[in-house]
Amino acid sequence: MCQCRTIEAEGGPLEYAEAGQGPAIVYFHGTTGGCEAVFPLERALLDAGFRLLIPNRPGNFGTSLRGRTSGAACAQLALALIDFLGVAKAAVIGTSGGGPTALSFAALFPERTTALVLQCAQTHRWDDLSWWPKANRWIYPISRTPLARRLLHIGYRLECRLTYRLPKAFIKGMAGPRFEEFQEDPATWDLYRSLRGPCLKSLSQPAGMINDWETLETGAFSDARQVKCPTLVIYDPADPLVPERHAKWALTAIPGARACELHAGGHLIWLGKDAARMNQERIAFLREHSIACN
Repeated sequence: MCQCRTIEAEGGPLEYAEAGQGPAIVYFHGTTGGCEAVFPLERALLDAGFRLLIPNRPGNFGTSLRGRTSGAACAQLALALIDFLGVAKAAVIGTSGGGPTALSFAALFPERTTALVLQCAQTHRWDDLSWWPKANRWIYPISRTPLARRLLHIGYRLECRLTYRLPKAFIKGMAGPRFEEFQEDPATWDLYRSLRGPCLKSLSQPAGMINDWETLETGAFSDARQVKCPTLVIYDPADPLVPERHAKWALTAIPGARACELHAGGHLIWLGKDAARMNQERIAFLREHSIACN
């Protein structure tokens, strides 16, 4: 399904994938997996008649980092992509670690952004413990120096490499307390099998993952208060990887932002009790703010 192409952009190559026809959505993927991990998650958007444009963010797979480390730099690359493809305006989705880039794109290019969807998304600098993933808060006191951070990044990659090979550990780590509710659902393990390969592949080229950590720690992305477009914030309060405070901050900071609070799969909002409602609300929101502009 995922056929990647490459264009030359300022600073080096930009790799992307696209699929579907209809109103365009620029989709900023999470911290691991790149564009290859998006299609198993977002079949519903394609079935609903949207066109997904998914750049591999800098440091991921075929998109080189080369100093393009900030949310603004990544947003500029996405702008170059839609210019290349002849897309005048697009909705923007930021998932998990793609949230900062989605915020930057919407803030910097309001004339090109019809709507913003933040889903299980990081939205604020990790400047105190409340913004950090709960399981990693012990790291904060010892992550203040570059050497400590490098060692922690190595340890984190080794942990991920092991966890991604263990189906139950992989899903439970993302679902947290919701895991027991859908562990018997075959869709859960189908999703794991689809995500395992892209996530493991991304660990062999960790520059993008490391840059995400640095971006969140330094705040090198646009403040949510600079976003003015229609915004939908999708979150599960039980998400073990992105604290609920990130969603609450976006809802407070972005004028008129709409909440979609779920009882779903923790960080895996595509699973669990409210997964169908999530897709219904998201598709309705995107149709409301996209069709007239594409």
